[in-house]
Amino acid sequence: MPTQKEILLSALRNTGAIATQYQRLKLGESATAVPYPTHLTQFGAKNQKISHVRHMCIHAEEFVENGDVEKAQRWLCFAQGVLWEIGAASIDEFRKINARL
Repeated sequence: MPTQKEILLSALRNTGAIATQYQRLKLGESATAVPYPTHLTQFGAKNQKISHVRHMCIHAEEFVENGDVEKAQRWLCFAQGVLWEIGAASIDEFRKINARL
């Protein structure tokens, strides 16, 4: 049976994969993972949102590895909320991804 850590890492990787696929197929862009500029108060274009979500998923894996599971879970929730908001995935898809969390 997978550990809580393994399940969370899997959810982060699956969420990152959804972002990558959306970026490539729907936006026609190469996949990027960059932090969102902190001086901005709201998201801009979809490509900025997707790049930031990918960045968050990658770095949240580091939080899990370093024992900060709660922070990783917060970042996962935010990333999934952004992907849902732009239509990259449905709530049901995320339920399946998060089923064992």
